Amino acid sequence: MSGARERTARRTARLAVFVVVSAVLVLGAVPAQGASGASVSGSGSVWAQSAMSAWARDAAADEGMTVSYAGTGSVAGREDFMRENVDFAVGEVPFPRSPEGNSGAALPARAYASVPLLGGGTALAYNLTIDGARFADLRLSGAAIAGIFSGAITRWNDPQLLADNPGIALPDLAVVPVVRADASGSSSQFTAWMASEHPNIWTQGETSLFVPPTSAFRAQSGSLGVAGYVSQSYGRGAIAYVEASYAESLGLTVAAVRNAHGDFVGPGAVNVTAALAGVDIDPDSSSAAETPNLDGVYRSADPIAYPISGYAALMVPTETSTRFTVAKGETLAAFARYALCAGQQRVASLGYAPLPAALVAVGIAQVARIPGAAKAGSGCSAPAVDPTAGEIGIEAPVVDGHDGALSLAVPVGARVTLMPETRHDGIRVSTGVLPAFAVEDARVLSRPGYTVQVTTTDFIADSARMPANALTFSPVRVPTDSTARGVVLAEPFAAGTGAMTFASAAEGTGVGRAVLSALLRLEVPGDVPAGTYRSTTTLTVVSR
Repeated sequence: MSGARERTARRTARLAVFVVVSAVLVLGAVPAQGASGASVSGSGSVWAQSAMSAWARDAAADEGMTVSYAGTGSVAGREDFMRENVDFAVGEVPFPRSPEGNSGAALPARAYASVPLLGGGTALAYNLTIDGARFADLRLSGAAIAGIFSGAITRWNDPQLLADNPGIALPDLAVVPVVRADASGSSSQFTAWMASEHPNIWTQGETSLFVPPTSAFRAQSGSLGVAGYVSQSYGRGAIAYVEASYAESLGLTVAAVRNAHGDFVGPGAVNVTAALAGVDIDPDSSSAAETPNLDGVYRSADPIAYPISGYAALMVPTETSTRFTVAKGETLAAFARYALCAGQQRVASLGYAPLPAALVAVGIAQVARIPGAAKAGSGCSAPAVDPTAGEIGIEAPVVDGHDGALSLAVPVGARVTLMPETRHDGIRVSTGVLPAFAVEDARVLSRPGYTVQVTTTDFIADSARMPANALTFSPVRVPTDSTARGVVLAEPFAAGTGAMTFASAAEGTGVGRAVLSALLRLEVPGDVPAGTYRSTTTLTVVSR
């Protein structure tokens, strides 16, 4: 074959279908949520304040509920709930399994349940420059993180940090760990992770009050105080644990953390939601009120999972008292279901991570234990929407074998989950996340570039049909330690039965491994009949 004909063949070669994701959506009638008109009040997590305020406004406008919330801190909210000063509390610090656990915190006298509410990652924000330029590609293993915050790693050019960042000339500069001065949920979640995963390095166990082990540490009040210290010029060399939402809002640089799969990923909403799918809680057990087992979160084998992930919970009474009546229970149950269903649709825009379907199911089961919950409707529990698994197949073809390979692959067993929402304008919305897939371009002698395309069939249920364009893709790049250069994501687009561009790499770029995903949004008109709808999405990579 001549050089010209060879280049033409290479540019027009179309790879076979590599990934087929079949999504099943079950539609039924969604019972209306109601409330008694009794107002409820709560306190707790400052981190959850934005979501709670937004939900309270929406619930008041849409459902006529009156819910007030004060962001006093997770520990303070727990104390308020224990003393029955509030009807509910929100926090990242659960009540312990026994009075001796978690710094000796007492258990409430009244029966209660813990409702998963908001997902979030603990980010490692840092301030580091190399050769006068801001360094934004720090990678940290769990052992390095535990070493820093136990005081064992004191210089940025420590051998452990250099091993995590090969080829990077990290400076001979003091590491300045910045921690919370006040008792906080962020300290509890961070130390719980270190105590679980690196007990031989971090020996202080889980605690909501971080005690600096050396004078090199800086303690600051509140998440804004911690994040603010790292953001300042005097914070050079500083590194802090802080909720990812604060780091994002202040534009801080955050480290990619190695997960159990061996990839380095950041604390994005997609990454946190993926990790939380590994939480171990029995949704029908009253023990869900106790500290959850997060081993499956910390050690998730999902390649996009962010290991230091957790969630804030809504602590609710499961029996009446002088303060908490059945009427209040009806309002609280309706609000909790609102947060778990409609509320999850907007949390990513507020800086949080949506809960995976399994945790929503746990929440719904626990809400049912609130006195008066039966009068508040069933929210997004079955049979309204049934989250289902995607069926994924992988092939491994090779293009232009003489000068390398171009391939696309997705992990076997990945899942497609659709979360529901009901709107008053007659549109029913479900959202979810496309399983992450990797595009590998190892062609080094000639780099013609490529285009990732997606096609989606119409949604079919018996004789009923929804058009494919009811589904919208918002492509995202998943941070990893090996990212292809020059890959450009498409703007959000409506799916189609014809090929739609998902991402592209121009000629001369794209070499490397790009891990991609997408936020999914399905808008179902109110006149669509109930039934089980199936659609197939096909991803294809085309050599340019």
